[in-house]
Amino acid sequence: MKKKLLTIGLICLLLPINARALEGSIIINCNKTTLFVGETALCTISGKSGEEVSAISAYLTSSKNIIIDNITTSSIWQGDGLSGSIELYTDTNKKGTFSIASFSVSSNSVGSGKIYINNGIFSDAYFNNFSVLANPVTVTFKEVITTEKTETNVRNVKQNTVTNKNNISSLNVKSSDATLKELRINGDNVNVDKDEIKYNVLNSVEKVTIEAVANNTSSTIEAPNDITLKVGENSILIRVTAEDGSIKDYSIEIIREERVLSSNNNLNNLLIKGFNIDFSSDKSNYDLGNINTSKLDISYESEDENANIEIIGNNNLGEKDAIVIRVIAENGSIKDYIVTVNNVNTSNMNRKNVILLIVLFFSLIFNLAYIFRTIVGMKKTVK
Repeated sequence: MKKKLLTIGLICLLLPINARALEGSIIINCNKTTLFVGETALCTISGKSGEEVSAISAYLTSSKNIIIDNITTSSIWQGDGLSGSIELYTDTNKKGTFSIASFSVSSNSVGSGKIYINNGIFSDAYFNNFSVLANPVTVTFKEVITTEKTETNVRNVKQNTVTNKNNISSLNVKSSDATLKELRINGDNVNVDKDEIKYNVLNSVEKVTIEAVANNTSSTIEAPNDITLKVGENSILIRVTAEDGSIKDYSIEIIREERVLSSNNNLNNLLIKGFNIDFSSDKSNYDLGNINTSKLDISYESEDENANIEIIGNNNLGEKDAIVIRVIAENGSIKDYIVTVNNVNTSNMNRKNVILLIVLFFSLIFNLAYIFRTIVGMKKTVK
């Protein structure tokens, strides 16, 4: 994985930035931008693009008084955001609005600061790089209201709901519930009592849709919607972030069953031009009788589109010859359909050759006898 991340990083750094501006942007959102010193805000980074994005490179930074922590990249990407350096990639390109990462913000001092995204780059499906902009977000930290100040100003601050003057932490108490209430995969309800969930699908299922509902309506859920499955194991992460920033991850393993190779080696149809063969997929032998051609015009169709078909011996057909139509199933099993023929042109030619040889033989005998008689007659004359 590190090698792949390094490759993506090198692509983002070394390839020239395309001069044409991509219609995209990076957006930072925080659940609050005014806090007391010591409080923590939860922020998210999302992207928006009118074109498909295959990789993201960006650097998350802030003013000196702002502390950025707990950077977590979205599970829809691969890669990381260590020390604010966000390098992400995906095998399924993203388009529209999509999640990039989440992080927390705090400060130890009073004052305002900004959160920035620098060097934002989107890579399209062809690894062309485009600079994208992100507006900074200003976060303000106020002095903590002490018990004494609360007692002095409580009459004038009607919105202050502090009931325990000795426990200022009771202000804005947030839920820590980061559990799921419901999880559905392709409409099937899945038990969410366990953190690790296994779910099996048939091989014919190429995609699944995930629907997740949190127990607390203030929680946020990061989960892919439509997932394209490969054969075998497919690991998916669903992350629930509670209102107070607590995180719970659900690991889902969707297993797409291995496909069984077909053993169907039947022909669905067999046609031979000029002949009515009364074809049946269960019938393997066909006798066409006498023909007067050296090659047949054969067309065929297999029952299983994944089967292969070979024709053997359909050239230079002779007397009492055979053609084999071989069907090879996806699992390698073989079935032969055999067509026998008798090429009468070849038969007639063979008979003519035999007659010619007989004529030549008797002609040779006659000539030899004539020569012999001539020699004998010449000897008698000499005597």
